[in-house]
Amino acid sequence: MNFRGMALVVLLLFVLAPMSVQAASVPPAPEDDGVWVIDAANVLSSSEFDSLNALCNDLYLETGRPILVLTIESFASQYADGWGEEEYANFAFDEYGIMDDAGQDKAILVFMSEGDRRFWTELGGGYAGENRDAYVQSVFDNDVKPLLGDDLWYEGLLAAVNGMEPVLKGEDFNWISWM
Repeated sequence: MNFRGMALVVLLLFVLAPMSVQAASVPPAPEDDGVWVIDAANVLSSSEFDSLNALCNDLYLETGRPILVLTIESFASQYADGWGEEEYANFAFDEYGIMDDAGQDKAILVFMSEGDRRFWTELGGGYAGENRDAYVQSVFDNDVKPLLGDDLWYEGLLAAVNGMEPVLKGEDFNWISWM
């Protein structure tokens, strides 16, 4: 193969290779105001979706801080093979541009990948320095994980949203009574 042929092959590889790789994606955002649940995994019944969404909307109307619930079938279904739950939740948080009314980045994403059996609660950057990680982990370990482990998707997601209510409301924690 001559130099021109080799150069053409290399050029084609640079041009065509990116076309063969699909970038990670998130399910479409809801078009209607007041919709805070994106159930791309279809794990919620209609009444469960409505109930969970009503809770998220009530919390938003009360606090001005949104909590978005996102379920996906799997990382592979979103072209995110090899990703972890924290990485995908951060990606989704940024892709949706979730922000509170005061512009303080105090929003929350509750994420679940059904097929990968992964869950993550992502707090917006406005919560940095508030030492909420131990509380969020406790909610997951004690309230959410046992339910999701039994495939009780609605109940697990509901427990996560209920558990994040004090965070959304900006309540101080009495660590002694919390423990």
